[in-house]
Amino acid sequence: MQKSRNVLRRFEILKKIIFKYVSIESTDVYSNNIKESLQLITDIKDAPFIATALAFNCLIWTDDKDFDKQNRIKILKTKDMVKIVN
Repeated sequence: MQKSRNVLRRFEILKKIIFKYVSIESTDVYSNNIKESLQLITDIKDAPFIATALAFNCLIWTDDKDFDKQNRIKILKTKDMVKIVN
């Protein structure tokens, strides 16, 4: 039980750190980039993430291999994020 509390505590701390740098945006922010994003990614449900990254000129944190097939948006894997946080 103690181990799970520690994990939960660490998760909450990490979540607070992440949300200092991450925001939730409306579709209005990225809608102009949807067409281009559909050309960059094969999985249609990933298009909003690509479109948002295009709109903000930012990277995406994901371990989804579909994102590796494009080269327009920089992708960080979880292992990369762990190195940055530690």
